[in-house]
Amino acid sequence: MKYSKLFNNVCVKIIIFSTTIFIFFISCNINFKPIAFGPRDVINVVTDSSVWNSYRSSLEEILWDTRYYPSFEHVFDLEFTPSENFWEKRTDFWRRHNILIISTDDTASSTYNIVKNHISDGFGIYIFKDLWASPQIVVMLIVEENKFDDFLKENSTEIFNTFFDDVSERLFYILYKDGDQYQEIIYDLFKADYNFSIKFPHYYVISGRSGTEDSGYVIGVQHMRSGTHNAISRYISVIWKTDPDFLPSFDNITKWRDSFASTYFEGDKLILKDSISDSLGLKFEGLWQNPEQGAGGPWQGWIIIHNDIVYLVETHVFSPGNKKSFYLEELRLIAGTFQILE
Repeated sequence: MKYSKLFNNVCVKIIIFSTTIFIFFISCNINFKPIAFGPRDVINVVTDSSVWNSYRSSLEEILWDTRYYPSFEHVFDLEFTPSENFWEKRTDFWRRHNILIISTDDTASSTYNIVKNHISDGFGIYIFKDLWASPQIVVMLIVEENKFDDFLKENSTEIFNTFFDDVSERLFYILYKDGDQYQEIIYDLFKADYNFSIKFPHYYVISGRSGTEDSGYVIGVQHMRSGTHNAISRYISVIWKTDPDFLPSFDNITKWRDSFASTYFEGDKLILKDSISDSLGLKFEGLWQNPEQGAGGPWQGWIIIHNDIVYLVETHVFSPGNKKSFYLEELRLIAGTFQILE
């Protein structure tokens, strides 16, 4: 009798355990999303051939957003995906990271059949995160065919920014894993020695630093080789000095940075192109060039003035043969963690 009760108790526990495991797996399957794939700088345009042939150049103008770094490059490249091939298993187009689906009001088209279960009645832009895979952004444009040109012109900024901002969010997650992953030793060191903080991701290294709270410099760098291409080098530096009379003009910033580069960056020269204000400070954009080495690339920097101390948080990319837009965006995200301590 004793062993019979023991056996029954064991059986009950096994049943409870098995049921718990079953429920767990069922719940996982309900929430499970396949892993998305594809280059971060490629957008799969899913539509009918007639729409693609008619509006390809307009879409390229919006999403290429051609930039000079110092050679011309596209932020995004477009890959046409015929809507009738969208669900085929061989290519898994539905699992790509960046998907733009364009449908007219033709309810019989193969493109409309893809979007009809995800939109309400009416025309416009519909945006979905992780719709079929993760991480993924899906933008659906439902437009009357005779109004497509005007629709693109009116919504070009939103369409581009939706894709760019989503890639930026993925970059931030890779860098910081929800904001908790960074080099705390370096973070604390800067706080103690210089009275500012910046969150360096784990794969960045400090190549040089010197100074006090009143003046000095810190240089961070990350080198990476990309397949058969040339090395990709990303630099982020903080330079600061006490100067109550400093004016953040193109000329003053160029002279200051060129003087610093003559010692630490093999004589690079700065060419400033533009300036805007953002959440970090007064932002300057331009190019760095080294005529003797035949090298150059994009540059961006921020001027922050606090208690007569002028800080230049500067970033630049050296990546010959590779596209640079999202490496520059990575550096912007890191620069955004800079904070002066009171």
